[in-house]
Amino acid sequence: MAWHYLVDGLTQHDIASRIGMTRVRVNKLIAQVREDGAVHIDVALPLTDCVELGEALAARYRLVDAAVVLDLPDHLEQKRPMGEAAGATIGKLIEWRALRIATATGRTLSFAVRALHERPQPDSRVLGLTGGVTRSSGTNTL
Repeated sequence: MAWHYLVDGLTQHDIASRIGMTRVRVNKLIAQVREDGAVHIDVALPLTDCVELGEALAARYRLVDAAVVLDLPDHLEQKRPMGEAAGATIGKLIEWRALRIATATGRTLSFAVRALHERPQPDSRVLGLTGGVTRSSGTNTL
């Protein structure tokens, strides 16, 4: 049952139909197998390292949260995961509070806004910051 549920992706209803049990009984047996330690789930995705590094950064610097994204070879494509991570973080921040968030413009911001699913409080504001100092500017010392 655990194999069909966790690996094959069958529903508890489908498993119950296959073996002639009720869905409630299948549910209890799957929970028991997990509780007994007979099932071990190991997630081996590239993002696993990002999650672990984010948790380590948050712990090291006493942050509430830290997001780490994959390093992509194309710097323009890199803006998508950065923006999506920023949008998810901003969504958590504004979920229940009225906040003022200032942000720069560009592709990363565009992806961040697209990833934003929570509805801000009526008093929340997002302020766009524009402008910059170019390399040839007299005020840029780099």
